[in-house]
Amino acid sequence: MYGIDNMPHKVNKDTDLSYYKLCGQSFWELISGDDELYKKIIQPLDEGSKKKRRSVKKLLYKKINEMTKDVVLFFIQRTT
Repeated sequence: MYGIDNMPHKVNKDTDLSYYKLCGQSFWELISGDDELYKKIIQPLDEGSKKKRRSVKKLLYKKINEMTKDVVLFFIQRTT
């Protein structure tokens, strides 16, 4: 479904075990007949991935701030 393979034909001594490994654009074109399908699939995936990363970063920073606040409060309470 993704990747690159410059030698898609996998030859075996036993010809019944030879096969083709299609990656990326070649794979999507084979199953759909549309040589642009991979772009139509990848773009929404990329956009979704970027949204997810932003969401995760936001949660991570929020948690870091909460933990920092807890540590600071802990030390303030111990010194007073």
